[in-house]
Amino acid sequence: MRNAILALMVLLFCLSISMISCTKNEENGKEAKPKEVNEVEISEEVVSEPKGEGNLNRGKLLYNEKCANCHGPTGHGDGPQAAFLDPKPTNLSDTKYMSTLTDEHIFKTISEGGIAVGKSNLMPRWKFVLLENDIWTVVAYIRKDICGCEYKGS
Repeated sequence: MRNAILALMVLLFCLSISMISCTKNEENGKEAKPKEVNEVEISEEVVSEPKGEGNLNRGKLLYNEKCANCHGPTGHGDGPQAAFLDPKPTNLSDTKYMSTLTDEHIFKTISEGGIAVGKSNLMPRWKFVLLENDIWTVVAYIRKDICGCEYKGS
């Protein structure tokens, strides 16, 4: 019964998002048409910003919103939830360690979760919450402001 209620709630949520999207298209004078399954919507922001060079202010905002609870505001792995986690979150300010990781590896960790890169399964997959471009802005923020390092090889 609980699963049926949950499934119904998810369905209603998806339908409401779909209706909002159609309403917005109609308000903009465009005919609301359903998207094809393979159709990809690309915003100007994604096109105009190269990978990894996102707005650092946005990266900081997203990091503080999604990552700091475990990794801490300065990336030391000492966020408020870290005390309850085993293993402890990675110290993102560890320049020596972070410089062994490619930007793509950091992106994959954020996008697919810790388990995708042999880390903790407690690290969530953010690809269902954040846009790809947003994940790249977090990677850029971690590189420039948290560890202050670049990939130097393993």
